[in-house]
Amino acid sequence: MTSNSFISQKDSSHLLRRIAKQVVKDFASTCFWNVRLSGDLLEDLPLIFERLRKYGGLKGWRIAADIEGLAGKEAVRWR
Repeated sequence: MTSNSFISQKDSSHLLRRIAKQVVKDFASTCFWNVRLSGDLLEDLPLIFERLRKYGGLKGWRIAADIEGLAGKEAVRWR
């Protein structure tokens, strides 16, 4: 039996970037309309978390929590 729960750090970073890109696109008009994000969305995760929680309503709050969960221990660095 193979375990699919193991994700390499490279794959994890790629997944986080894809999710962050989609979240920014989905919440552009409510959360990110007046901010300029850097080219690297991983560097922008603290801002993304903050804006989702502040302006994204309950859905944004939950998505921020889910992304932090995916980020694991690294999420502590972004608080």
